[in-house]
Amino acid sequence: MADEEILALEKKRVDAILARDIATLEDLFDDEMLYFHSSSRKETKRSYLDTLKAGKSHYSAFDFSNVTVRRFGDCAIVSGDVIMTASSRHDLRFTNVWSKASGRWRNVHWASAKRAKD
Repeated sequence: MADEEILALEKKRVDAILARDIATLEDLFDDEMLYFHSSSRKETKRSYLDTLKAGKSHYSAFDFSNVTVRRFGDCAIVSGDVIMTASSRHDLRFTNVWSKASGRWRNVHWASAKRAKD
């Protein structure tokens, strides 16, 4: 497995978020997935998908930079910077964790924070 496999899953996840493709996200997200917004609000897989489905969150763009993938056995950690546009523009640092169980990768954790001016 090369970084390309995880980066392809990341692209599929982002494309599904932008399209509000709940079925694809259901498949990509582990049932125990946690999503920590930059505001520190915590959501579960179910609450995050319900929020997207209801249109309470509507993302219009993700612009990633400085993305790295690190592998630790059946765990892949993706981190970097992202400018995320929803109702407003958010300049963030993020960590996204993927875990491989039963032969397939599932997204288990997202956390982001406002990027400090370096």
